[in-house]
Amino acid sequence: MLIDGRGISIGVRKWLFILSIVVYSVICYKSYTAEWYTTSPLNSFERHISAPRLTNLDSIRYSKAEKTPDSLLSFSMNSQTSLGHVVQATSPTEVGLSSYNAFDLNENHLDVDLQVTSPRKSTYRIVELQNKYVICDTLHVFIEARDDSNHPKHFGGDYFRARIYNNQKLNASSSNNGPIIDHGNGTYSAYFTLPWIGLVNIEVSLILPSEVIRILKRIYHEHPYRMVYEGKFQLGGKTEITKCHVHMNTSVQLCNFTDEVAHQPWFCEKPKHLPCSSWIEHHGNSPLTESMSNGLLIDGEPAAFKTKNIRRVLLRSRPVTIKVQSSDQMEGYHLCKSNLAACTPTSSHIQNDGRNMPMVAGFYYRDVWHSNICNAKYIGVSATRSCLQNKRLYFYGDSTLRQWHNYLQMNLPTLDDVTLYEHRSTYKIGPLIATDRKNNFTSLFFHHGLPIRNSWMLTKNIKYECNEINKLNADQNTVVVLNLWAHFTSVTLDDYRWRLVCVRNALTRLYQRSPRTLVIIKSANTRSFAYTPMSTINFNDWYVQKLDSVMREVLKDVPNIVIIDVWDMTNCHRTGSDVHPHELVVREEIKMMMSYVCSGKNAKGIS
Repeated sequence: MLIDGRGISIGVRKWLFILSIVVYSVICYKSYTAEWYTTSPLNSFERHISAPRLTNLDSIRYSKAEKTPDSLLSFSMNSQTSLGHVVQATSPTEVGLSSYNAFDLNENHLDVDLQVTSPRKSTYRIVELQNKYVICDTLHVFIEARDDSNHPKHFGGDYFRARIYNNQKLNASSSNNGPIIDHGNGTYSAYFTLPWIGLVNIEVSLILPSEVIRILKRIYHEHPYRMVYEGKFQLGGKTEITKCHVHMNTSVQLCNFTDEVAHQPWFCEKPKHLPCSSWIEHHGNSPLTESMSNGLLIDGEPAAFKTKNIRRVLLRSRPVTIKVQSSDQMEGYHLCKSNLAACTPTSSHIQNDGRNMPMVAGFYYRDVWHSNICNAKYIGVSATRSCLQNKRLYFYGDSTLRQWHNYLQMNLPTLDDVTLYEHRSTYKIGPLIATDRKNNFTSLFFHHGLPIRNSWMLTKNIKYECNEINKLNADQNTVVVLNLWAHFTSVTLDDYRWRLVCVRNALTRLYQRSPRTLVIIKSANTRSFAYTPMSTINFNDWYVQKLDSVMREVLKDVPNIVIIDVWDMTNCHRTGSDVHPHELVVREEIKMMMSYVCSGKNAKGIS
């Protein structure tokens, strides 16, 4: 054995030297990554979660050609394989989820002693309260976030919503102008345009505390695919049920059900004893989803999900109420209304109120929606039948759009249901068909393609809206109405963006075939969700607003489409937020749709 002058084995010294290098490298790496995370901006989620997952979608120049661009065809593994092809699963990292790596996960790190924003202690007030308010004045409401110990919060990130209302006599209400402004220091500002004469009450709600939102960011980063979907395989008296999703992180073989035309990915674990071709039904498993969601929370986090913290109205000892009077300039007018153009695709731009602040999409007065975007008017039953004569309405979307189809069917006596109900799920996912033979008018509803989380449904009835639009033999009498949001809260924004690229390309081809076809997009609406971690994680409005922003971004340059903004219509109505809005709200949504369908020469009989 070799010994140096200090009595230490040379071999030992060698290993100590190597160990010191390893330790030093680890320290340097952790120091680097810690600095990298802590210097990430607060809005890194908004910026990075939308980064391309499968290809650089931001750089795509959407093709106007009939053929889908090659850049859109090279999106995913095995996209050209036949339906039901067996593949080996890959991890999320391998399919490109690296866009999540830039989360601000260490920002305001959560621990057991959560000081969660409290709706009971948070306050709001009117800035520069006036003795007199007149119609069309702007109201500034200042919100201060506080925790349960009544300590002011010193950072932003809370998700507040606000509205003004008068439910005593007027059944009037309005959301705030534009988004609530987060000042980044625990305070927020909401601005309102006062739209009616009379009393105005103010209501501010904490939908999600910033602490819950940071937990959601972590979960969305670590578990991007949370909903549990299952496929039923059946053949020769044998039945097997396996898990399915847009992407699967598992070591077992998968059945590849990626759509060969729309190129939308879908995979199921391969059954042990049945072929992939025996896939006959699909559903979303809510009990398993709830169990999985509860398991995603780590030590200290469940405290933030207490019911007292989520979706609660801020309470005040004295309600904030002001009285609005008429102005000299608007003598004789009881509503703040502008001279708006008729509802056409070119008029679908929110007006400004003079302060370079976008106005709210509209407001309710006596339960009637007054649009700030275009001159929307009621159409009587007789005029509606005349307007819809020879028309075909195609609704592609979720159950909130199915409400539109059902509303027409219930309120137009000559519109008969001719649906073939071949399965118990048909009434939910369609296809639903109603026909007015006298006026040659047809309304059809198709649920959009996967993901869908309804009860068991036949896979043969699951149609991707992109493919269905491509098949349309459209003309000036064709109306296409689209809505995709409620079932996409369990996938990434990248997945959602990719789906909208498919929709965009289909619409581009549709306009080439039929430039006069009207296309209407129904935006997302607010919803209620249960006071449980599962519901908060998977169905919260904070994430839905991200989806809605992506929709507007991807489709903003598509010519002639109409976006009917129902977010404000559902946020402020007196019946409250619901994933399936009250019939009074649906009625006003239909009014907006018909104002576009019946504009121009079809407007006879509009009142």
